Formats: sequence, C-alpha cells, structure tokens
Amino acid sequence: MAVESVHPQLVRAEEPWQSVEGWNGYAHVRVWRVDVGHVVVVLSGKGAEYYPETLLPLLRAEYPDDTVEFFFLGPTLYATEDPDDHSAGYGGA
Repeated sequence: MAVESVHPQLVRAEEPWQSVEGWNGYAHVRVWRVDVGHVVVVLSGKGAEYYPETLLPLLRAEYPDDTVEFFFLGPTLYATEDPDDHSAGYGGA
C-alpha cells in the first residue's frame, strides 16, 4: 500500500498590518490548509496579541465549513526593522 505524503498548503498570507492607533505594533495573518476541512491560522507579531476577541470570530467566519485551529506567535522581525541595528536589541525594535 502506497502512502502519499500530505504537505500543508499556504492559502493566505496577508501583508503585516497595524491597528488604527498604530501603537500596538504589526500583526501578520497566515492560514494553512492541512487537510480537507481543516485549516490552521497563525497570528504573529506584537499586534497579534491585541483584541483577539474581535479578530478570531472574523477569521473563523471566513472558514465556516472547516475545523480551525489558532496559534499565536510573539514579535517577529518585519521589513520595517533593521536587522543590523543592535542599539536596542535584535532589530532595534
């Protein structure tokens, strides 16, 4: 019996965005389809930790026929940061 390997498929990768006030930092949304009827949503960046009670239902509603798993990752290095600037730690942020 042959077994085919299944690889998650990236189905959504938004550009990093900020809240209206801009002081929360950037957030990045990525969604992978890991199986039929199953997606994984990854929210990353400093801004991802703010207002999840608003964001999660909106994302869940976009995949009504799927089981949706949510994961949060901490701050990451974005294009707005300079990786060579070590004045305030990695990325200068």
